[in-house]
Amino acid sequence: MSKVERLLNLTAALLDTQRPLSAKELRDKVEGYASGDDDSFLRMFERDKGDLRAMGVPIEVETSFSGADAVEGYRIASKDYHLPDLNLTESELEAINLAVLSTKIDTDDVAEGIWKIGGATPVSSRNEVLGNISFDDSLPTLFAAIRDNNSVRFSYGDQDRIVSPWKLDFKRAKWYLIGFDHTRGAERNFRLDRFTSAISIDDTVEWFRTDSEAHDRRPWEYGDSPELVQLWVDQDRVTSTASLLGERAALSHNVDGSALFEVPVSSIEPFFAMVIDLLDAAEIKGPPAIRAKFVEQIGRVGELHGTKTSA
Repeated sequence: MSKVERLLNLTAALLDTQRPLSAKELRDKVEGYASGDDDSFLRMFERDKGDLRAMGVPIEVETSFSGADAVEGYRIASKDYHLPDLNLTESELEAINLAVLSTKIDTDDVAEGIWKIGGATPVSSRNEVLGNISFDDSLPTLFAAIRDNNSVRFSYGDQDRIVSPWKLDFKRAKWYLIGFDHTRGAERNFRLDRFTSAISIDDTVEWFRTDSEAHDRRPWEYGDSPELVQLWVDQDRVTSTASLLGERAALSHNVDGSALFEVPVSSIEPFFAMVIDLLDAAEIKGPPAIRAKFVEQIGRVGELHGTKTSA
């Protein structure tokens, strides 16, 4: 069983109770805790509680007494956990439905999440996904550190690093941390699967942010060897697209009011996602290889969901 599935099982158990549950009761109730000795379970349980709290899950702790012994119990109050009705429109639900069903996040079971926000999953025998987003054990701590402006400490290869994290990026099936490396005194990118130790908050080093453009980069600008991509945009979307692409994208206006942008792209998948959001108001003109790859991806989306697409 994956850690994501175990955390979901623990969350469900803490929500589905009218009274606080002890660690022993949770071990018996939550699938994924049964194996191993008592010490191993307690260490795993403490890590899982910490990860859920780092993600903002409001776990309550209440103390009760069994004879002369004090026993801690845990629960999640439904009123503190569940979102209010988001009042999503039909088109917004369709967009979420397409995104979720085209992406795998360490599990194949996405139907329940879609149902909860008012969507419906199609009946289909096709199981193809266009992307797989893996879960890394470092993510909860890093998301919390970015949110709270805390520095973190970890080992990377054979060196200890202290980093002020700016953002997390997912590209080419890998998670990356971007931030200021206090050990090197400069901006650095780190691949999470190359960490060689657990990650921890370091309160001894003040969080630091340079004047570098690094934290203002667009998702498609992270990586090496950028390639210039020509993107045509309809006149009604030129202004908003110029703001979206930023100053590093060159702009030339056409006589009909449309525009052609030259965009430096290092990571192609986030760029494709941005172009898809523009719908028929944008078209990749070149280079031919990138245009062909984009047309192929759009075709796969249409084929997966029973619609026809054209270049």
